[in-house]
Amino acid sequence: MAKFEIYSLKVNFMVNPVGIDTVPFFSWKMKSAKAGVFQSAYRIEVKKFDLINGAEAETVWDSGKTDGDISVKRKGTFGREVHFRTR
Repeated sequence: MAKFEIYSLKVNFMVNPVGIDTVPFFSWKMKSAKAGVFQSAYRIEVKKFDLINGAEAETVWDSGKTDGDISVKRKGTFGREVHFRTR
């Protein structure tokens, strides 16, 4: 598997947004030093974030592994403070 980096994670075109009251629109970019590397699937996990302990808590929404090369995704509201990550 070729090494790559996911960067520029955004929600509604913002980095680390707070207080989103619309349907979230996720986007990201991918880069690799090797030519021809492309995304073949993605998974978005949205987790509640514990502000007191500074740690991830329960999963609020999980897209599951989704085949495709898109780097944007629109999904429903979560109604609470959440944390986004890549892996």
